Amino acid sequence: MGYGVSEVKGEELSKAPTTDVTNALAGRLAGVQVSGAGGGFAGSNITIRGFSTFTGSNQPLYVVDGIPLDNSGGSNSVNTGVVNSSRISDINPQDIESISVLKGAAATVLYGSRAASGVILITTKKAKKGSRNQISFGTNTAVGVISRMPEFQNEYSQGSNGVYSNSVTGSWGERIVGQTVTNWFGEQEQLKAYPNNIKDLLRHSINTVNDISFSGSSDKFDYRVSYGYTMETGLLPNNKLSRNNISANVSTQLTDKFKIGTSFSYVNNNSKRTQEGNQGANPLWRGIYTPRSYDLTNLPYEDADGNQLWFAAEDHPR
Repeated sequence: MGYGVSEVKGEELSKAPTTDVTNALAGRLAGVQVSGAGGGFAGSNITIRGFSTFTGSNQPLYVVDGIPLDNSGGSNSVNTGVVNSSRISDINPQDIESISVLKGAAATVLYGSRAASGVILITTKKAKKGSRNQISFGTNTAVGVISRMPEFQNEYSQGSNGVYSNSVTGSWGERIVGQTVTNWFGEQEQLKAYPNNIKDLLRHSINTVNDISFSGSSDKFDYRVSYGYTMETGLLPNNKLSRNNISANVSTQLTDKFKIGTSFSYVNNNSKRTQEGNQGANPLWRGIYTPRSYDLTNLPYEDADGNQLWFAAEDHPR
């Protein structure tokens, strides 16, 4: 048996503290699980009523105003690169009228084998019949903060086998009791822990959406034209996304039984993102492995010529 899961209105999505459609669905559709949320920088994984295959993709098919869209992306190798954005993340939530979900026989009958894991149907906004010409403007801003941090020990220093060493990545050195040691720069310093090494790498994230639309309708003709600008920064500095959306929905009633319409959308999406995964270029990954006695915030990370100053072979987290 096929079934519709539920429906969510566009007004609810526009209030969500995210600039990405997939992330905005979290907690809003019964039976729909959203995981791996990446804000506007990347689409998330979505499953509907559990997995349908062990070997293939469990991602649903997206259909926008009757047109199937590619939802590949949203994942990456654990060792390299940045998360690949799916094209669904390019949709402006402010342009969505409603979202509904299908899974089962009803979905596969309508959309074939591509809908084996379900279908998310997106309907975009159009002018209401009989409405006057009007201009609408909206803005939405949200601030993201770190909800929790991992717990670290701050009792043992940089080193291994209980011996302090200024050139070792781990924190298996001698117990920190305020003794004087020579750091990697050859300077004498008092040994102590720096518990905020990771926290000091992060910032508050900001995402904001501004949009303006023009719409109107008569007995024979209706239109809606919109422009949206999205800006989002990440929790890590130097992560930024900017997106411009232009869309238009126009239709005309030629006869009592014949209506013709067209829709158009243009998206320009630019982002700057850090590397992810368990690799040396991921600042969070390297930050986690920074010795507890290394002053990541105040010690220099590059010289006057821009060369990295860091005891390890990998990239400096800063």
